[in-house]
Amino acid sequence: MGRANYGKVGGSGRRSGAAFQWIVIGGVLGFSCPTIIGLTLLILGVVTINPNPNTTASISTNTPQVVVTDAVVTGPTPDIQATVNAGVAIAIEQTRMAQPQPTPTNTLGAMVALPSPTSQQPLQPVTSVTDQPLPSPTSSTGDNTVGQPVVPQNNTPLSTPTTTIPEPLAVLASTMVVVEGGTFNMGTTAQEVRQAVEECVTRDGAQCTVQMGEDSVPPHPVTVSTFQIETTEVTYRQYITFLNYLGPNSHRRGCLGQPCLNTTSEDANSYVTFDSQNYEVSTVFNEFPVVNVTWYGALAYCQALGRRLPTEAEWERAARGPGIDGFIYPWGNTWDGARARTRNTGQIGALEVRSFASGASPFGVLNMAGNVAEWVNDWYGPNYYSLPEASGVNPQGPAIGTDRVVRGGSWDTRPFFVRTVHRQHFRPDETSLDRGFRCAADYTPITSAPVTNTNNTVGSPNVGPQLPPTNPPVIGQPGLPTQAPNPTAIPVAPPGG
Repeated sequence: MGRANYGKVGGSGRRSGAAFQWIVIGGVLGFSCPTIIGLTLLILGVVTINPNPNTTASISTNTPQVVVTDAVVTGPTPDIQATVNAGVAIAIEQTRMAQPQPTPTNTLGAMVALPSPTSQQPLQPVTSVTDQPLPSPTSSTGDNTVGQPVVPQNNTPLSTPTTTIPEPLAVLASTMVVVEGGTFNMGTTAQEVRQAVEECVTRDGAQCTVQMGEDSVPPHPVTVSTFQIETTEVTYRQYITFLNYLGPNSHRRGCLGQPCLNTTSEDANSYVTFDSQNYEVSTVFNEFPVVNVTWYGALAYCQALGRRLPTEAEWERAARGPGIDGFIYPWGNTWDGARARTRNTGQIGALEVRSFASGASPFGVLNMAGNVAEWVNDWYGPNYYSLPEASGVNPQGPAIGTDRVVRGGSWDTRPFFVRTVHRQHFRPDETSLDRGFRCAADYTPITSAPVTNTNNTVGSPNVGPQLPPTNPPVIGQPGLPTQAPNPTAIPVAPPGG
């Protein structure tokens, strides 16, 4: 086989420029092949040309790139600008929601702070708001329960709190009568207690014992200053107006930082309803004595009127009448079932506060025997009557205690418990369907006496500022009972006796 002839190019013979020609041909082929491959890749989209000279081209791979945004954008092609705008809008809304929001104004006189929806803190009760703040409870010391006001032991009458009386309360304020001051024998004798027990057992068929009346022995001389007391027990109309004046949720912690009254939310037997904004009671009960009230609720109401609770000595003086000994019942020393509402009637529940006019005390005070038992100001001490401080001028009871005194008995007690000398006692935060109250005040013969309402005619009202009688309606709750139900079975012996 002969050697190939590389001496010709294009049919020409070999000459000195043939080597250069082969170099050119090799160079063309060397550049054309990558160019063809590159154009092919460019056409197929594998390689892209970046117009920015400072960056390099990237080659797509089969691994997708994950992009996290604050908004989901639908459509065939994601709109980057729309995604950014949505994220900004969400951030702005979150910032706005984080700003403090104005507290809604409560037109009933209290500001209600609403908790954050995500807050895990318990709902805080609404603080009572009045035109003039109610006086704070006196600081306690010793063994006294924290938060319970303490009445200091002294020989001066309790001063009536001075405050501007809210108009809604003033127009419904009960008439007050002047109770003449003087000295009388407070309490009773052991012989009278034994006689009352015998009558309770033989006449009433009840299970009374001497021990139930021992705390009202012995009789001891007491002098009280002239004072005023309401002729009737506080009504539902008056107390509902008070609660609505304080504002929503005030019944829970609105009375000196303590509960005022039980509504149907706390006691199914209560007549008072609360719909998160307003307190209501069926108009049928407007003139019935309010019950289920704590001692704090009673005191706070009286203070809102510029009044106070009567001391135990004042209450007994108003019930027994003038004279050194006074009566065992408001009308005399003999029991008369037609003059008072007690268990002996066989009927359940209290009657309107103006019932039993024939059973009024010599000072014209109604229902101081039966109907509802009444809170008074004093702490209770079972042996207090035997102590020297129980006698003297304007005694105010023990300096400390766990129970407050209750007087007068109720529709749920036998006549033994409605005697003007009998004492009961309960915790100040305790409520009952047969327990209410009435207010008292210091006596000042000038025009600074507490406001009276001339719409009341029972008793002998003192001379003082007069307001035209008005009866702002208490909204009736549709469907509420029109008669007092039988809430509980009658116990054999009343508690706290």
